[in-house]
Amino acid sequence: MEYKSIPADKNIYGFRLTNIAKNIVIIIATTFLLFVIFAFVITYTNIPTDAVSPVIFGITIISIIAASIINGKKADEKGWLTGGISGLVYMMILYILGSIIYRNFSINTNSIAMIISGIFAGMLGGIIGINNRKKYKR
Repeated sequence: MEYKSIPADKNIYGFRLTNIAKNIVIIIATTFLLFVIFAFVITYTNIPTDAVSPVIFGITIISIIAASIINGKKADEKGWLTGGISGLVYMMILYILGSIIYRNFSINTNSIAMIISGIFAGMLGGIIGINNRKKYKR
């Protein structure tokens, strides 16, 4: 039986941990940029306060998808896994920071739905990124 050696920067599942860290940084930067744009929109228009929460959720999901597409284009393989883990880690960071700020560490259906949405958004972005990369390589 022949064993394949694993490069030092990969784990046993075949993805690079540095890709996840880079993806988190891209997600944070994209989210921040879109939040600044949204802040200007809110300032100069009459958007109802009921629309703020869904827009924030949408910005978060769009940021995860966009960063996972960018990272998926650079990945060797398993873009869906890298994207999914990045989405999970980012959503967990948001949940922990929100829990600390609001002093409420309860897990409810909304928090579970947000975390699952982040995972699926990352997986979708990773799949799109990997498929775009392969299309352009041919």
